[in-house]
Amino acid sequence: MKTVADLCHEIGWSLQHLAAHLNLNGRTVRRWADGTNPVPDNIYHWLYVLAEVHRLCPFPDGWVNQRAPSDVPLGVSEDRD
Repeated sequence: MKTVADLCHEIGWSLQHLAAHLNLNGRTVRRWADGTNPVPDNIYHWLYVLAEVHRLCPFPDGWVNQRAPSDVPLGVSEDRD
């Protein structure tokens, strides 16, 4: 069984990103990741499906991964000229 950290890695998220997407305290997600608290079944299933989608639908051929600067909030892209 894959861990929350494994699934987040496959999706391209950090544990902090997962916490932000779920509007949770980072401590909650870290406790899931280290096994202190169980991951809710619905959250695990959702992460598993997202990871599968990322595996089955990789970036297009020739795409150069361009990360936004770390000061850009989640879900916000920079204006590009």
